[in-house]
Amino acid sequence: MKNIDKIIVLALLFFPFITSAQATDFKGDVGNITAFLKTLVPILVSAALLVFFWGLAEYVFSAAGDVKEGSKQKMLWGVIGIFTITSIWAITNFITASIGIAS
Repeated sequence: MKNIDKIIVLALLFFPFITSAQATDFKGDVGNITAFLKTLVPILVSAALLVFFWGLAEYVFSAAGDVKEGSKQKMLWGVIGIFTITSIWAITNFITASIGIAS
């Protein structure tokens, strides 16, 4: 299947959601997103920490001269994940505080 066909299929699948969208309260939408992120952030940070410590354990327990490149990559992606997740969390908290939505 070509890429354009995949895009068309996805657009048709989500068409009912797009067409039934109604004008809603912006603060309510941001509050829903914030509530969703409050439940999702601890899970994602835990997963990123797990990846980081998995790479760290591989790095430490490998033989002195036989360091796996994959362990360094896991540690790097764990740090990138933690940074990205906390950045998104901080930005949403800043936006909700600016708008005046109670946490």
